[in-house]
Amino acid sequence: MRPSLLILSVLAALATPPAAPDHSAPADTSVAATRLLLPDMDAHPRLEVSWTTADGEAIRLDGDRAYTGDAGRLPLGENIEAFAAIGGTRLSKSAGHPDGLIVRAGFYKADLSAPFFRDIARGGTIRVRFSGIRVNQPAAPRLGSVVQHLKFSLIDLEECAIPDDAREQFNLFSKTELLNNRITPGVDARPGVLGAPDVTARATTEPDGSITLDVEFPYAILRHVLDPWHSDIPGTFVEPIHFHFEIELLPVATLRAIESGEQVWPPPLRDMDESDQQPIPDD
Repeated sequence: MRPSLLILSVLAALATPPAAPDHSAPADTSVAATRLLLPDMDAHPRLEVSWTTADGEAIRLDGDRAYTGDAGRLPLGENIEAFAAIGGTRLSKSAGHPDGLIVRAGFYKADLSAPFFRDIARGGTIRVRFSGIRVNQPAAPRLGSVVQHLKFSLIDLEECAIPDDAREQFNLFSKTELLNNRITPGVDARPGVLGAPDVTARATTEPDGSITLDVEFPYAILRHVLDPWHSDIPGTFVEPIHFHFEIELLPVATLRAIESGEQVWPPPLRDMDESDQQPIPDD
């Protein structure tokens, strides 16, 4: 074949369009092939808070929130402002699963000088419901990932002779996980407290595919770990000015791999430097 004809043949072959993909082949549902888990930003989750006062009055506050972070918090009622957000403590401490998505429901005092929960009864409980969470693929909540993050006023800490570096506190469902060894029991953490008998914590996938987190907890676990008075009477201990609940969602295939033992999670600790740290959430 002459050189000119050979060149024309090669160019014709390169110009031939590729064959259409075979959509009849089954999709690969292995853990490695799982696509990025993302929230449905158009589906605004619902936040609810309820408690009972010393006089027996049942207070229930609720409202839908877009995923904005604490800068977008809005009044929920009484002395509470609320927001929904993506990411959280687990992300900022490099303790999130690489396939996971962390969502959080956060609450702030509107008036820092007033009680968080008006007239709550001694021994009372607070219920938080975070519902209507939707994502872009079949996913499931990992109950063991639940964290309650508390933040205290520096002025309040000073009055109680509590160090400023203990401003943030962490209540965990897991008895053993220390968020990649970034928290210390008895100093800034209570591992396992959200799984205790006096706490009810449930994470469910609803029939419509949305995800719900319910936590009912004693008001007393809002007391700072280092509070010197050890009182559980409302009004006798320093309240946080903010708290949030967060949960990690995982693709169904990933969660099954963890539950079957095919994948070990959380993994053994690894050495990390400051470059591993993710940005700290706004709240």
